[in-house]
Amino acid sequence: PHIGPTVFNIFMDCTVDSGATAHLSVCPVAGVVVERATVHALDNTFLLDFPSGGGSDGPGRLRHLEKGELKLDVTGTELTVGAEPFELEGFYGENASFFDDVRAGRHPAGDLPSARQSVEIAQCIRERRAEYCRAAG
Repeated sequence: PHIGPTVFNIFMDCTVDSGATAHLSVCPVAGVVVERATVHALDNTFLLDFPSGGGSDGPGRLRHLEKGELKLDVTGTELTVGAEPFELEGFYGENASFFDDVRAGRHPAGDLPSARQSVEIAQCIRERRAEYCRAAG
């Protein structure tokens, strides 16, 4: 509260349509900018260090372990077309994919309906609601 009325940590426990679960933490004044993901599946774990906005994890890294054995270890610069922040953080690839789909007459993966849930969750965070359940449809 001493930092300001709009500064607060966010901790979410989520269940997605597939049944998978996610635990998200957003801590805006934690002392470091990091965006990481860990995916646990049967005998497999994926670790992603995302190179977000000048954080300490640049240029990013993706690791895949299967039954404890390292199968893949690549940096962000090995997975992108360049080392600029807009390339490493995915904006270039996202935009290129969108325009490629439009040029080819395909329906882009990213559209207004696919963005709706993110907007709804952001609204719940702003309202500091304790629970969010996606509307049917």
